[in-house]
Amino acid sequence: MKDLEFLICFYVQRFSSGDLSSIESGTCGTKGFWAAAVVGLLPAWFRFAQCLRRYRDTREAFPHLANAGKYSSTILAVIFSCLNANFGESSSFLLYLWAGTQLVSSIYGYIWDIKMDW
Repeated sequence: MKDLEFLICFYVQRFSSGDLSSIESGTCGTKGFWAAAVVGLLPAWFRFAQCLRRYRDTREAFPHLANAGKYSSTILAVIFSCLNANFGESSSFLLYLWAGTQLVSSIYGYIWDIKMDW
């Protein structure tokens, strides 16, 4: 997603300036880290909302709330991944949060896929 943001920024900057030879490529991709996080969150957010809706419609906690838990762990993993990528060099705490949420999300997703989806 970061590459897509860079690509759009670069070409918008290139064609809006009119001068195609003096483009500063270093200005693209440095401030829009939140855009990559939002795009990365959207699929998990939609599935999370679907799981909550299914629970509301059926009142069956299992499997709908358990599945919502899987997607909420994915949301946390994406958030801490983005924070660690952009602010992690100054804080090892973000590295531990990122690693922990990735581990929990991966194990939760793996177990869910083996037990429920297979």
